[in-house]
Amino acid sequence: MRPPPRKDQRRTPPAATPLSGAPPAAPEIHDGNTRKLETGPERVAEVRRKLAAGATNRMIAEEYDCNMSTVSGFRARHGAKIAQLRAELVEAAQAEDGLWIAHRVDRLGALQDMVERVIVVAAECGNDQLPEMVRTAIAGLHEAAEQLGQLPSRTQVNVGTQVNYRLEGVDMEAL
Repeated sequence: MRPPPRKDQRRTPPAATPLSGAPPAAPEIHDGNTRKLETGPERVAEVRRKLAAGATNRMIAEEYDCNMSTVSGFRARHGAKIAQLRAELVEAAQAEDGLWIAHRVDRLGALQDMVERVIVVAAECGNDQLPEMVRTAIAGLHEAAEQLGQLPSRTQVNVGTQVNYRLEGVDMEAL
């Protein structure tokens, strides 16, 4: 015996049997949470992208506060577009793999070659060009250190921090 539907689900009556003799359509279960995934074109596109990128039904259900069956239905309705987006992601990843600049070790190698050439040219150039060459070499070394994570963060943001100062030896009442 099948349990009764939950309050957040309602059954629509089957469509009237057409005169052509075709079998009646199966009753469709509408999850009341479906609108959480399809509140507009931006939301639909966002959920499609997340599913194409590998998000599970559980992850989407938790993020959008809906049932996994809702996500499963969404996935079924938008399966073709999700598959297309997934193919585009794979294609982009493969294209990125072919770019040497997309890989940190390759970027650092190119940066090292550039700095070495600047040092050689700086040794051969006149005194008037030497400062610019040195600045270029230092900028390259600085960039390499940033790529390797060897430099501290340039900015520090302390949100919600309260600083209290206490002055010792000063009579505040006398001021």
